[in-house]
Amino acid sequence: MTKIVEYPAIFDDTQNEPCVYSVNFPDVPDALTYGDTLDQAIKRAPGALGISLYGNSDSEMPTPSDLKDVKKDNPQAIVNLVSVDLDDLDVEEIN
Repeated sequence: MTKIVEYPAIFDDTQNEPCVYSVNFPDVPDALTYGDTLDQAIKRAPGALGISLYGNSDSEMPTPSDLKDVKKDNPQAIVNLVSVDLDDLDVEEIN
């Protein structure tokens, strides 16, 4: 069985050293991570999202924002959807 969730993520290096990306999810405020490269930030994003939503029931899941709206509100950043299978999440591996 799978429980895949998908939310828009903002990858932004404007407040950091060049190419060090902060990652946040507008709909899941406590899902935060970063990467010393964009590739590293992209790889860490599903874990941050998953650990923040781990254990939530379907009724507790926030409604994902529209990707176009998040892109419009963050023109300086890279905005993309990030998905994670909450049933396949290895919490111990992430910590």
